[in-house]
Amino acid sequence: MLNSFARPGLSIESMTSEETNRHFSGLINEVKKEVEEIQRKLVGGGVIVNYGKRLGVDVSINLSEIVKKINGSTTALGGQSANYVLFGGSDGTSTQDKDLSWDNTDKILTAKNFVSESVDSDELVLSAGATINEISTDGTLSGDSDTAVPTEKAVKTYMDVVEATAVLIDGTRELTANWDAGSYRITSNSIDTNTYYYMGGNKAINIDGTDSISIGTGILGGAAYSTHIGINSGRISIGLYNVGISANSLYNVYNGAYNVAIAGAALYSLVSGVYNIAIGTTSQYFNVSGGYNTSIGTNALRNVLSSYNTGICLSALQNLQYGTNNTGIGINVFYSLGIGYYNVGIGDAAGYYLSTTSDRNTLIGYAAGLGTTSYVASGMIKIGYYAGANDNNSNRLYIHNANSGNTGALIYGEFNTTVASQLLRINGVLELPIIKTGATQASAGATVNEIWKTSGHATLPDNVVLCGV
Repeated sequence: MLNSFARPGLSIESMTSEETNRHFSGLINEVKKEVEEIQRKLVGGGVIVNYGKRLGVDVSINLSEIVKKINGSTTALGGQSANYVLFGGSDGTSTQDKDLSWDNTDKILTAKNFVSESVDSDELVLSAGATINEISTDGTLSGDSDTAVPTEKAVKTYMDVVEATAVLIDGTRELTANWDAGSYRITSNSIDTNTYYYMGGNKAINIDGTDSISIGTGILGGAAYSTHIGINSGRISIGLYNVGISANSLYNVYNGAYNVAIAGAALYSLVSGVYNIAIGTTSQYFNVSGGYNTSIGTNALRNVLSSYNTGICLSALQNLQYGTNNTGIGINVFYSLGIGYYNVGIGDAAGYYLSTTSDRNTLIGYAAGLGTTSYVASGMIKIGYYAGANDNNSNRLYIHNANSGNTGALIYGEFNTTVASQLLRINGVLELPIIKTGATQASAGATVNEIWKTSGHATLPDNVVLCGV
């Protein structure tokens, strides 16, 4: 085995007699021919350079020096049979023999037992970089060393563990175990179900086996066919087909189903309600079991506990608790109403002071039916800007575009279950451009209780309005 050389050139001392030289003269000629052939094929003037590179040191054999020694008859030769020892002995710097052998059968030139001053049995020194003193078989690479080189098997063992535990994701393999995401991104095209992923020690992503996904800390999971995005959204849900987006949306939902909550704390208290839609911060915040409510806007239907109500815009029906089939569209519409049924309000501040319990009111227009203070009324119809804003009585009709009383509103009326007690007042000139006309009721074609006017009447002047009898 070729280890290394003490010097780039080989120093050779004569060791045998002249008789031995003659005996092997034929061998010398043969070796010379082989040396010349090697020289001819080598680059660099016949010097075998860096023959020991696999050990990381420079090794050279100067063939011209070998030839010179042979030609000068200063080399001691010895050996026998097919393997001939061309050189041997000591150069004064090492106690080990240094032999150069020639295998005449296989045509192999071998150097052995040479010692280098730069390489020993404990370490390998390269021309630059760290000193290597170990070939490691540790498959965990736990040594964390700069002086050890792992074997091929050790590297494979380590990488097999890395791949199996999905410590790093390259987008080409499935995530099949709980994974601390840390600061890494998930780029896998496929994620196994029934799996949690963590961020900062908290559950961050839950992929449920029943087509549900939750993203955000504070998740317990268990919902089916649901989507929750945001801290604590749907944290304890086992319900079906719920969607919660933003922090604390559907915070307490348990077995409620078919609910949609978008924005912070929307449907926060809901436990078992169904088919609710809440869009806006704290929208339907206190709803626990109510269903079929729709609220859009911050605080819309914030306190609702019942069902079938609609509040759209900031604080629409904010304080409604009990009642059904109420609709409020506009900022602060029906703001103070706590209990009510079948109310419709359209316009900012419409019915603002209307309070518990008020039913069957229709208010359309900015501040229509506003009220002067908290009041209870039912059966009102008020249409127009500030229509009937100062009249707190039930069963009133106002159609006007200003805050006027019953004598100033264009149309004022009073509803009553007794027909004869009902009132319709027109505060203005009434024109009837199309009306039946004739000399008599019969000729005008008017029926009982139908209005007609005279034209050519026997005793009355024209355009007198009469009612058919």
